[in-house]
Amino acid sequence: MNISESVMEIMIDTRREYNLLSKEELVAMYNEGEQNGFQGTHMKVVYFVALHLAFMDAFNSSPFKVTEIYIGFTGPIVGNEKGIWDFVQVDHLNNQDL
Repeated sequence: MNISESVMEIMIDTRREYNLLSKEELVAMYNEGEQNGFQGTHMKVVYFVALHLAFMDAFNSSPFKVTEIYIGFTGPIVGNEKGIWDFVQVDHLNNQDL
């Protein structure tokens, strides 16, 4: 996948900005994006790739599903007392978060 130099600079700068955020802020940003979804703009994808990279920097893992040509959300997450993130556990019978 070819990425222009200007887009790569935006991604790098955005990643640096996201690396200044707390883990709680990263989780909140992911959940907001997961709830709202992609609206098909190229730059939105660039920001989510930067967020994925910031998750890798902060947590050594990311809730995004990423392949060479695809990035997607995998469900809502929550930070935990260990300083890592987990997927939100849902009680499907009662339609409530656990």
